[in-house]
Amino acid sequence: MTHRLSLVELDDVPVKQVLHNEEKRKTYHFVGRNTHVDDARGLFSSNEILEAVLITAGGKESEGLLGIATRWDMLHLK
Repeated sequence: MTHRLSLVELDDVPVKQVLHNEEKRKTYHFVGRNTHVDDARGLFSSNEILEAVLITAGGKESEGLLGIATRWDMLHLK
């Protein structure tokens, strides 16, 4: 990053402040381990800001994470 071409001066701005001002949006979705791959793909298709599908035993946030699927993963499935 160059200081001369920057439109915003960030030298004295803490990351905490930037994150606080960031738009609150949910970029993940929980699914159960038995969710079909096509259903997971559909989640990405229907939500353009979705970054990850988080896989748990029953699709609940309170359960232990078993895996993650990202857009990249879905694009590279054979």
